[in-house]
Amino acid sequence: NYGSGQGPRKDACRGKVLDQEGKPVKRASLLQFGIELEVESQSGRYREYGDSSTTTDDGARDFMDKFNEEVLCLKHDGSLDDGFEIVVQPRSLESWRDFAPEFGRALLDLRSQGFRAWNNSHCGLHVHTSKIAYDGVSHVTRFGLLFARNEEPWIKISGRDTRTEGHNYASFSSLRRGGVANKAKGLYPTAHEDAVNLFSSGQPTTESRIYRPSLAGSGRTIAAIEFQHAAIEYTRNLTARDVAAGYLRWSEFTRYIAEHEYPQAQFVLGGGRFEKVSS
Repeated sequence: NYGSGQGPRKDACRGKVLDQEGKPVKRASLLQFGIELEVESQSGRYREYGDSSTTTDDGARDFMDKFNEEVLCLKHDGSLDDGFEIVVQPRSLESWRDFAPEFGRALLDLRSQGFRAWNNSHCGLHVHTSKIAYDGVSHVTRFGLLFARNEEPWIKISGRDTRTEGHNYASFSSLRRGGVANKAKGLYPTAHEDAVNLFSSGQPTTESRIYRPSLAGSGRTIAAIEFQHAAIEYTRNLTARDVAAGYLRWSEFTRYIAEHEYPQAQFVLGGGRFEKVSS
C-alpha cells in the first residue's frame, strides 16, 4: 500500500487478527474511541472564588489534578488563542459510559471557571476510532461514504458548520468531490482539515473532526461517540448491493440508531440540547 510517494504503509484494518493462542479475533470486539476536546479561556483567565489572577495554565493544572495521565493528558493546540486540548485515552463505548459522570463533572467545573467550548468556533471535538476494529478497507470506505453522502445532516447533528465560521477545520469538500475509496486505501492524501480522516500514516485510527464540543457535562461527548459507534457498526456488514440500493441514506442510518442502544445520539436526533445555558 502506497500513498503520496511516501513508501509502503501498514494499515491496521488489513489482514487477520489473532489472539495469543493464534485464534481469530472479531474486529468489532476491539472497537475503542479516543477524543480530543478543545477548550478556550475567556480573556486568558478564569474565575475561581473571585480570584481574577488565576491563569489558564492554573486552570489546566486544576483539571489535571482530577485525573491521572493514564486516563487523559492536556496538549497545546495552535488553532486556539488561549486554551488547551483535552486528550482522553482510548476506551470502549461501555467504558466511556462508565467514565461519563466523572468526566462530565470536570467539564462543568471548567465551564464554571470561565472556559468555553460550544460557543467558541475555534474549538472542536475530534473522535478517533481504532482502525483495527474495521473489517478491511471496504468497511472503511463504506464508513467514509456514510459521511460523504450525508453532509448536511451530519453538520446539523454535530453543531459545527465550518463553512459559515470563517475557517476550514472540518471540511467536507474533499469527501464531496469523491475519492473516498482511494482515501480509505491511502492512495489519496488526507488533509488535516478533512471532516473525516480515513487514513493517516503512522496513526492507527480514523478521525472524525466534525463535532462541536460542549462543557455542559459529558452528554455531547458521549453522543458523538455513539454516533461514531453506530456509523461503524451500521456499515460493517453492508454489501455493495446494499450501498447501491440506498442503504447509506440518512433515514436508513437513523433508523438503525433508533433501534439500538444509543440514548444520547437519539436525544440529539430528537432535537435535544445539552447546553441549557451558555457553554
